[in-house]
Amino acid sequence: MDLLYAPVDPQHPKRVALVYGSTVLVKRQKRLAADSLPRFSRPEQKLKFEMRPNGEDEFVPFYSIGFHESYEMYFDLELELRKN
Repeated sequence: MDLLYAPVDPQHPKRVALVYGSTVLVKRQKRLAADSLPRFSRPEQKLKFEMRPNGEDEFVPFYSIGFHESYEMYFDLELELRKN
């Protein structure tokens, strides 16, 4: 399986959720979000991803979030157009 960006709907292709197979990953609210989505490493044991290189942002399955725990599920992509 690969990490993929899944658009919310056809009208909002740049607003995405991060999915791993059929599991939606959410970002635990430890601190304010960076301005772009990070690159990920594959999970070693549990289904958990960390932002590299600092490892401060943690992405976990939505089902593992506690009742009063804050999280982010949707992210806005900023696509750059490159000129050749």
